[in-house]
Order: sequence, then structure tokens, then C-alpha cells
Amino acid sequence: MAPSLTDRAQFAPVVFERVDQYDLPDQDLSRFAALAVSIHTDLRFLLSQKDAIARYLDQGGIVLWSGPMAYRVIDGVGEFTPRPKRNLAGLTVTRLAGHPLFDGITGQDLTFRKGVAGFWGRGHNPAPKDALLLNGLDTDPENAPVDWIWNRPDGGIIISHAGNDFLTFAQSGVGTAADQLAPNFAKWLTSHVMALQEERV
Repeated sequence: MAPSLTDRAQFAPVVFERVDQYDLPDQDLSRFAALAVSIHTDLRFLLSQKDAIARYLDQGGIVLWSGPMAYRVIDGVGEFTPRPKRNLAGLTVTRLAGHPLFDGITGQDLTFRKGVAGFWGRGHNPAPKDALLLNGLDTDPENAPVDWIWNRPDGGIIISHAGNDFLTFAQSGVGTAADQLAPNFAKWLTSHVMALQEERV
């Protein structure tokens, strides 16, 4: 389910495996520390796998969701809301909270890609009340959280990025600090998994 990644060295020691979404019913999801859902995923099909994804999360899994959630694949997450304004103000990214995923990366780095705004996101997936809002859009960013992370009460973590594939910045070569997004994710995931292993010892 992860996007094609050509420069895997940036993700070490995380190992990525590409899984076709239509093979999901035959997968043992418990062997994955995280699932990366692409913006290009067939959401109607993914909706049919809602229970399997919920079980995976209940067992402590992580879902990195990229793109609009047009259907309620994950309970507690609202359906995608596009921003009404597509001008520069409406597409400007503002940091709302610090998090290792965005270490060293500013809202400016995310707002522009090769001088053009709008690639990072043009709307948001409404967050649960207890989610940590990371980045917002427009002049009222807290009401348009394009990025957030949620520790589900029943277990598991959702990272919602309501724009283009989060991990493709590993191979984008945009020449800004945004190039660190994928390595940041790898470091955070590794740290999270190691912390869980220590808790179980």
C-alpha cells in the first residue's frame, strides 16, 4: 500500500514492502509496524476492509493516511473537507504543534514546492477531539488541520495527511527541508517500535 520508493536508503533501518491494495484480504497485517495508505488508493475497496484495518489498529498498528478520506474507513475520522479558498492564503501551511515527524521543517517548506503552493494539501480530514493537530491551512489553521496524529483509545495510531503522498517527499528532491519528511518518519517509527519492545520486556 506504500508508494513506490526508489531511494530506500533514506528510510534505513525501516524496510518497506509494497502491497497491492486488492491483496489486502490475504495479508497478515500483524507483521507490519505501519501501513502507508496512498492518495491513489481505491477508497471504496478500502471501505470493504474497514474491519480488518480496525483490528490491525486495535493490536497497536500504525496507519499513515495520505489524501482525502472520502469514506469513513476509520471510525472517528471525519470525511474530507476541501478548503473554500484556493488562493495563497488558503493554501498556506501553519505549524500548530511540534512533533518529530516535522523536525527541522517549517510551514514555508511545506507551503511551496518549486515555488508553487498547493501541493501539500487543499483541505483536511476532520480530526478526533483528542488528536494532536500538527499543521493547518488557511487563515484559521486550527479549523483546517491538514496534518494530525491520533492515539486511538482502542489502540493504534493514525497519522492523517490530507494531501499528496507523505512519503513521496523521499524522492521529490524539492531542495528544501521538506526532503527530510521521509527520513523523519523512519526515525520516528523506529523509535516508537523500540519503545514498545522495551515496554514488553
